[in-house]
Amino acid sequence: MTTHTMCGKQSLSPIRHPAQAVLGPSWRRRGQLQQQQDRPGQGGEQVQKTRHRPDAGSASILTAAPQNRRLPPVDAPVIRRLAADDEPELIGVYRDAVLSQAPGLYGQDQIEAWAHHAASDPDVLAGLRRGYGLASCAEADPVVIEAFALLDPIDRLSLLYCRGRSCRQGRGRQLVQALEQEARRHRCRRLRTEASQLSSPLLLRLGWRIEAEENLIFAGQPFRRWRMIKDLL
Repeated sequence: MTTHTMCGKQSLSPIRHPAQAVLGPSWRRRGQLQQQQDRPGQGGEQVQKTRHRPDAGSASILTAAPQNRRLPPVDAPVIRRLAADDEPELIGVYRDAVLSQAPGLYGQDQIEAWAHHAASDPDVLAGLRRGYGLASCAEADPVVIEAFALLDPIDRLSLLYCRGRSCRQGRGRQLVQALEQEARRHRCRRLRTEASQLSSPLLLRLGWRIEAEENLIFAGQPFRRWRMIKDLL
């Protein structure tokens, strides 16, 4: 589910860390574009901006993972706040989402770099602890996280990831809409994000708009992402 794209053949400058899509602040007790592409990024990166082309970013979000057995449809996933002890589970969801859904949209080197980024970049972990995040859990076990999303800061969808076995169950939509409501509660007029090929289709369906396309170096690999916004008020 917000968040990392492949780039063209331009010369790119490396960045420290791109952005993905959203987690929460208080961690309480736990209870086809082209082959090389996509990933959302954050501030402070050096990127190359190009005008958005009409067909850019029209892929589908977190497509199902062929190697993962799909869980049966769920009527009412359990949505809860992220907790401090969720961190290992969140890293697992992040890795699973990339490994199961990026093939066919990204090259193998991009996938490997992206999938293992969260576990090695302290900025990702710091964002998880700092932001406002929600988890979509298995109905039978609220400890097992199937998808999560994060706002960091409150006006930016920073992370959005879903396990391959649980994609296309409405989890990403529910998480994004819940975070939009939280942003409205904080009187945010607009949300922003940097979306990958995996997340941009869902966001477009939810009324987000593409502002610009950006090329960047992420985890040593070239990616393309889309800066997107949604007016809330």
